[in-house]
Amino acid sequence: MDYQAFVKEQIAEIQRIVKDGSAINALSGGVDSSVVTVLGHRSLGDRLKTVFIENGLMRKDEPERVVGLFKEMGIPVQLVDARRDFLNALRGLTDPEEKRNAITKTFYSTVTPVSGLASSFSNPGEDSSAVASLYSGMMIPLRIMIL
Repeated sequence: MDYQAFVKEQIAEIQRIVKDGSAINALSGGVDSSVVTVLGHRSLGDRLKTVFIENGLMRKDEPERVVGLFKEMGIPVQLVDARRDFLNALRGLTDPEEKRNAITKTFYSTVTPVSGLASSFSNPGEDSSAVASLYSGMMIPLRIMIL
């Protein structure tokens, strides 16, 4: 695989989709979302808003380390403390599938208000600064949602 060609293709695809708009990127600190973050930043620069959702399930100081690492690369990351929300959503659950669903639902309910996606859904086309794309690397290729 020609990785340089792949990077160029992904950057062009992100630029094609987002056009002159902006995007939100959900960074988990894993390889997939870290690659998406770098590609998104190379594609959009300041028009990409990257958030790291602290869910209370990570290693000690991991969120701060991830945010710091990206800061060193010149990529701003907003740390969102949602530990209480995630732990409340998981309280009493024992089934792995129910836990996965609770984590996913809580993740999106946390990202939506932080990102401006809510205003994009409720009033499409009204707010030119509304976020039009959501990117994440959660084991699925780049684009999750395009309005």
